[in-house]
Amino acid sequence: MARTWKSMVPGAELPDPGADYRQASRAGQYKVSALTLYQGGGSYLPFSAVTEVLRDKGSVHVTGCCAGGVLVERVVVATPAGKRAFLFDTVRTADRVAGLCRAGAGLDG
Repeated sequence: MARTWKSMVPGAELPDPGADYRQASRAGQYKVSALTLYQGGGSYLPFSAVTEVLRDKGSVHVTGCCAGGVLVERVVVATPAGKRAFLFDTVRTADRVAGLCRAGAGLDG
């Protein structure tokens, strides 16, 4: 059964997200290509809609360990639809995704 894809930014859709997804690589809990970051549930963020990319640290609540919180790496992106934060376990993965996002948005310099 084919998956139905929905852009996180209305009006910024890929022509064939299924084909792009098939060549995307794993990045933590996401998949990422040169054009897009794919989230579980069939939603995707097209890098062409990104206006700003930030890298920082955040924390997530975890019941039963670590005094209730664990530090995570974040990639925060701004789009016309608002800001979104994507969480990663390692600095290396977060830096790779942030770099792909900047390049795909044309924010490299």
